[in-house]
Amino acid sequence: MWPEAGYGWAPADMRYRWHWNSPINISPHDSDVVYVGGQYVHRTETAGDSWTEISPDLTLNLKDHQQSSGGVAFDNLMTYDGSLIFAIAESPLTQGTIWVGTNDGQVQLTRDEGESWNNVTENIPDMPTWRTISNVEPSRFDAATAYISVDLHQMGDFDPWIYKTDDYGESWSKISDGIPSSPHSFVHVVREDTKRPGMLFAGTDNSVWMTIDDGAHWTKLRLNMPPAPVYWLVVQERFDDLVIATYGRGFYILDGIGSLRGLDEETLASNTLFDIRPAYRWQETQGIKTEGSMSTRSGPQYGADINYFVAGQSGGRVRIRIEDASGEVVRELAGPTQPGINRVYWDLRHPAPSLPRFQTKPPGRDWVPLEQGADRVVYVWDIDFIRGHRGPLAVPGTYTVTVTLDDEEFSRPLEVLGDPYSTGSLSDIQEQVTFSLQMRDQISNITSVIGRMEYTRVQLCAAASALENDADAQAVLAEVRRLTTVATELEGRLVDINLTGAREDSFRNPMKLYGRFSALASDVDWKGSDFVPTQQQREVHQVLTDRFEEAKQAIQEFFDGELNRLNDQLRSLGRPAIVSDGDGAGP
Repeated sequence: MWPEAGYGWAPADMRYRWHWNSPINISPHDSDVVYVGGQYVHRTETAGDSWTEISPDLTLNLKDHQQSSGGVAFDNLMTYDGSLIFAIAESPLTQGTIWVGTNDGQVQLTRDEGESWNNVTENIPDMPTWRTISNVEPSRFDAATAYISVDLHQMGDFDPWIYKTDDYGESWSKISDGIPSSPHSFVHVVREDTKRPGMLFAGTDNSVWMTIDDGAHWTKLRLNMPPAPVYWLVVQERFDDLVIATYGRGFYILDGIGSLRGLDEETLASNTLFDIRPAYRWQETQGIKTEGSMSTRSGPQYGADINYFVAGQSGGRVRIRIEDASGEVVRELAGPTQPGINRVYWDLRHPAPSLPRFQTKPPGRDWVPLEQGADRVVYVWDIDFIRGHRGPLAVPGTYTVTVTLDDEEFSRPLEVLGDPYSTGSLSDIQEQVTFSLQMRDQISNITSVIGRMEYTRVQLCAAASALENDADAQAVLAEVRRLTTVATELEGRLVDINLTGAREDSFRNPMKLYGRFSALASDVDWKGSDFVPTQQQREVHQVLTDRFEEAKQAIQEFFDGELNRLNDQLRSLGRPAIVSDGDGAGP
């Protein structure tokens, strides 16, 4: 703008004065137009190649506030000068209507792109002297309306000061009395919601506050944020997120403020389900683990956020049902019943497959413990197929979300949108999801058969222990032991029965059908993006399906033949038979 170094010079002796936080405003009407404030408003239309002053000095221009700083040792760094513009904002409704606030308490307005300026400061009632106008917020609903936040903490006044005008600054009213006064209640920024008039957000020195009635009442909105100074707020219009910038503690995002917009007296008095914003069916980005990042972060939960209001204490439970356009239930969820706004995420997935649990220890490894439920997790430490244990993503389209609370039922539509960066067509996605659902069901079926075999092996083991000391049953005991070996071998066609929970186990023995189906499901759902299964994926699937059918047939023949004959022998000894209800044996 004016690259004349001023280190060591008193501000009063410089052509231009600047603040460390000099305000910058990009015109909402023309992104090539940018405003910057010193003691004047500067404007560029050439990406900063040239600048024009469009205002006189808009401050009080008090020379005794422009002298050398630093006290005992001078410290003129061109960063903390007095009599400077601290806030600039152009009206989003009327081009050329520009509001300015200064750090010596002035509020100025032009309605003709800087041709003339009107100082409206004297119209603001009861505002203490030597205040900083920290932020100016022109309304997006009424061109005559604007809000200002006033910071007086440097004067030892920590009260919240927010004013509103609805007549271009001719009159003002203080609207921040609902924010309790404290050592951290002074206001850095006030921001108007983009869709609901009268809904404001305010950033104080340790929190975020919200009002839905133009400041008549305020509610703290800090939630899980640390008590950090909130210096800036932006409502991200496309996704309806509140973006919060703090001093020294990073950025925070309150995802989906639509439920807050929906609050009113009627809502607060009854249960309700808020409108659900569209959810993107993003594909995971894959890399080689070398992408650099200078930040640490926790992202939002994946999927659709379902928000509902519970008016009072509820003794029941919340049930959430998601149906596709044909009325088929895609997913069912449970939700909390805390009074107030509750949020549940649907990850846009169908239910996951059932996963098996061992009820026996690995052969020859009695040191492997069973859990309190007398079973253990089937641990297979392999990144190639863990994502095959998720339910497939739902197809893009319109869904209906129904929330049942006690005896009340509420429904809202939900639009699931495809990944805009994906080139897969809707028919490609539909074909992929159909294929993935088939494998999901096959994994569940394998799980059921594994469960049946585990239950059978546990009973065979118990039968062997019971017969061990029976001299008249040694022939039957031998048969029990033989069939235990047969059952173990049959189950071993489905899953690696030698798994102990150690990661290395995944590479010590050949992977069986459970692992191979899981790996293929992961390959299609995770690494397949939005495309149809490849020819080779289909061929491998058919091979695995044939093997599973053969394994099921052999297992059923075992139950129908050898195990039935053993049960006859056990009954002849007055011993309990090996029970098998047949679950999981069918197709």
